[in-house]
Amino acid sequence: MRSMNEWLPVLLPFYSALNSKVPTVIYGSQILAVTQSLDVSSKDIDLLSPNVTLSAVEEAYIRASGKEEMRAELIRSKKGYVITVYYPVDEKPIPIEIFTTTLLGNPFHVFSEHILEVERWGAEILFSICRSLLNSRSCQRYKTSYNRTF
Repeated sequence: MRSMNEWLPVLLPFYSALNSKVPTVIYGSQILAVTQSLDVSSKDIDLLSPNVTLSAVEEAYIRASGKEEMRAELIRSKKGYVITVYYPVDEKPIPIEIFTTTLLGNPFHVFSEHILEVERWGAEILFSICRSLLNSRSCQRYKTSYNRTF
């Protein structure tokens, strides 16, 4: 498990670089860090990006890490793809998993009303959140009038 102090310096530049190429949403345990400002430990970084391409991932990796060589895995399932990039930070890299879909389908279509944008850590971040959390008091301050066509 990696502390937020370890994964956040990886997430911010990689996410910003990838999201500038293709719409990308924060996914997994990192949502708690974004919405609740919790110091969340995680084994990896999870992102959703239905239109992601390997070239977009490569460009984001080079821009974020400054390195030309990238170690990655591609998994194809019946529902879509998962690209795992191993971001070097020390002898044990941090995996970044980029999913093209969820079990329910494309998140930009299925969850479009639940995708919000916040400014956190000096970056604009998109994330998906369930309706029950949207209606809670603690999340009210994160609602924005953000409307983006995907």
